[in-house]
This record gives sequence, C-alpha cells and structure tokens, in this order.
Amino acid sequence: RRRTDVGLSAFVLLCHVAAVIPLIVEEKASATLRCPHPVEEKVTWSRELGGSKVDILTPGGDRDIKHVEDPHKRYSSQADKSLHIYKVTTSDSGRYFCNREDAVELTVIPAGAAVREAEEGTRVTLTCPPDGGSPARRWSTTHTGAITDQKGFHVSPADQTLTITSVEMNNSGLYSCDGKPVVYLHVTKETTTTSTSRRPETRTSAASTPGGHTGRTRDTKHNFTRLLFPGGFKTTTSAAKTSLTTDTSTTKRRRHKKNKTTTTSTSR
Repeated sequence: RRRTDVGLSAFVLLCHVAAVIPLIVEEKASATLRCPHPVEEKVTWSRELGGSKVDILTPGGDRDIKHVEDPHKRYSSQADKSLHIYKVTTSDSGRYFCNREDAVELTVIPAGAAVREAEEGTRVTLTCPPDGGSPARRWSTTHTGAITDQKGFHVSPADQTLTITSVEMNNSGLYSCDGKPVVYLHVTKETTTTSTSRRPETRTSAASTPGGHTGRTRDTKHNFTRLLFPGGFKTTTSAAKTSLTTDTSTTKRRRHKKNKTTTTSTSR
C-alpha cells in the first residue's frame, strides 16, 4: 500500500511539473493562455510578479472581473475560460497561473526574431545575418551578456557563427548579434526511451496446456474443438464426430437385424 501511494504521489508530481506550457509570442501579437486541464468551476488567472502571485482576471458569464488596472482593455477571457492578452509586450513575459496552478510560461520576443528549438545535449549553431558592416561580429544573450570563447561556446573567426557544443536548459534565451535580436533559443529536455517499454499486446484467444504447449483457437468451417490432456492437446473435427456417429448407427442396425433373424428362427 505504501509503495502504491508513493508511486501515485510521484505520478501526480510529474503531471504537475509537466503541466506548464511554454508559449513564445512576438511583441505586439496577441496571446491566448489556457488552463492545463478543462475546468468547470470558477477560474481566476494570476501571474508572478516580484516573487508573489498577482490576480489579473476572473472570467464571468456576462462580464469579466478584472483585478488590475486595464485602461487599454488588453485582458479578456474566452469561452473555455482561457486568458487572452491583446498586443503583448516584453513586460508580459513570465509565469501565469490558472486557479493558482502553474499553467503557462509566456515569453515575448522582439518582432522579427526567429525561434529555434533544440534538445538538451545537442550541438547548435547560430548565424548572424549579413548587414555589410564589419566582419567582426559580437554575440550576446539576455542571461549572460557578451559571449566570447567561453566554455561550451565558440565564435568562428571565418563566418562569425556562434556554436554551442552541448546546449543546456539554462542556455534558453534571446541571442543577439551586434545588438540586434537574431533568434530565441528554446532548449527542451532530452527525450529518453526506457527498455521496459513494450508494444501494445494484440489480444488473441489462446490456450495453455499443462504440458506447456500453447496454441491459438479459431473458429472455422471445420468447427475445431480443443481437447486438453496432461501431455498436450488433441484436435478433432466435426468430420471425425460424424464418422463416429455413423459407425455407431451401423452397429446398432446390425444388432437389430441379428436379433430379428433369431426371433424368426425360434418362431418356426
């Protein structure tokens, strides 16, 4: 019982962690944030600001209840109680909660920047767009600042490309070349395949005999009947049954004829 409870708790925790949805949106576009699962009860959307949760909006049947000042009417709700943000800005980036539960990690990037997704542990090369300026380009990122030949990073002197030899989760962020946003790198967890995974079983009608033999049973026009024995199994058909019935009937007729002949002789 204890083992089952621990396994269930780990499963619930895993689902809770996996529920956060990363959402990357260009600046001035609109974003729709949805709860991690369908909800029937009242929903209140909030976000993380300064280390605390600040309520934003509670969807209502006739009118939304807003918990923050919204002079430009940027916040609204949809039929499924999702939160809609009109014309997002970089200040909208952050974690959002549906009924105090982790829901969406919103990242707003400058317009024109590309989005690239890479799996943890893979090699990534980023290219600086040509602008006809100096061949010596300077790479930088939002979380580490200027990038030189730091450990794990390499800037090619030939074409000024930036290579990350083995990306890590903390390498996610916006990368700029000569101060201009180029690409937002989103690093995802490495996918693993466990050896215990099995293909779904195809259910078949099977019989196992005490002798260890296993066979599939099937219905055919011969009407197979399975008879199990300690040493294995035998299969008989309806044709064999018919033959047995015919032999029995013939024997009965012969006996009847013999008895009739005997009776006649006695009468005489």
